[in-house]
Amino acid sequence: MRQALEVRPFHGAVLFAAGQEAMLAGNVDRAFDYWRDSFHAGSIHQQRLLNQLAGGLPAALMLERFRPDLAALRRIAAAYRRFDRRDDLRLVLQHYAARSEDVARGAKGELASKSWLDAAGAYKQMENPSEQLRCLRQAVNCSVINYEARRALGTCLLNMKQFDEAEEHLTWCLRRKPGDDRLRTQAEAAVDGRLRRPTATGRDACPETPKKVYLTDAVDDNPGWR
Repeated sequence: MRQALEVRPFHGAVLFAAGQEAMLAGNVDRAFDYWRDSFHAGSIHQQRLLNQLAGGLPAALMLERFRPDLAALRRIAAAYRRFDRRDDLRLVLQHYAARSEDVARGAKGELASKSWLDAAGAYKQMENPSEQLRCLRQAVNCSVINYEARRALGTCLLNMKQFDEAEEHLTWCLRRKPGDDRLRTQAEAAVDGRLRRPTATGRDACPETPKKVYLTDAVDDNPGWR
């Protein structure tokens, strides 16, 4: 192994093997030093390490030892999900959300919008709809023409029964993709929810089934419409 390290000191597979050898010899710190360098040698080497370690290594130690970037955090999360280590997965998702928010705050436009979407996705996996909604609003604020952001926001609002705002975003998306049947169903559900919301007297605002022509005829050919 010493010769292999001398010849190929930065090769991920060599560093991985050196870490295994060090661990077997009881040198834990040196093993993790080798594995950290292997981890940062590329995604293939990351996956090899995760396959070996994620089933038993706590996420806190994984994060401390390997210092992953955002792309690596996604792979770590996927590994803990695969091993059904829920507490570890949650910790990784918390780090991912926080890091994504940091990136978003330092960016503008589409890049900021994408980073807010990434954070929202992590909060969704953590089943935290209020934080998911906060990040989705930020994503749309950063890029009001971002279709993915507006559809995600509309869907989240619909799930939270905030029908008025959900309708706004879902119908905006429907104007751009009028052939999307699932989207049409979501938009119609938002309209239906708004019309059936109880009034102050406790009676339905519109007890009959709303006409779907509202959405069928909603396609706006004006490319500048928000």
